[in-house]
Amino acid sequence: MSFAALLLLLAAPPSQVLVDEVFEIPASQWRFAPVTPAHTPARLECEFRVESGNAPVRVVLMDGEEFRRLKTGDRELLDPAEPALRGTLARLVSASEEYDVVVDNDLTRGPIRVKLRVTEYRLLVNQLSPERRFAVIVISVSVFLAIVIFSGRRLLRAAR
Repeated sequence: MSFAALLLLLAAPPSQVLVDEVFEIPASQWRFAPVTPAHTPARLECEFRVESGNAPVRVVLMDGEEFRRLKTGDRELLDPAEPALRGTLARLVSASEEYDVVVDNDLTRGPIRVKLRVTEYRLLVNQLSPERRFAVIVISVSVFLAIVIFSGRRLLRAAR
């Protein structure tokens, strides 16, 4: 690895803001912000705060499949979200697909403004891929058996 590449790797920010917007959401509707992580694995962290309207909202971070189900009318995906005036939620992502942050204004009778900030935190990977793990195990077992066989032959020769 060249010195310049190493320097760029070390200078890379550990976090990156993906969304920093204020959403105006009419009564009984929802809005979404698409989010695509630049690195995987990563942790996506969503911070939200109701700026006007003084009513709680529900915020959910969904993958593409969940979002498609929500668009077809499956509102049960929003049920686990606890209504709040402000909060933070996070999700670990391992695929660089598009995710969606959904802000639901189903609990009020008027429009609200919600500030949404989504930050991506890069995770350092300290684990080998399954293929490399298998290779390490095969090599280790092979070396161990070679040492056992070699030592066993030497012991048998010495015992004669």
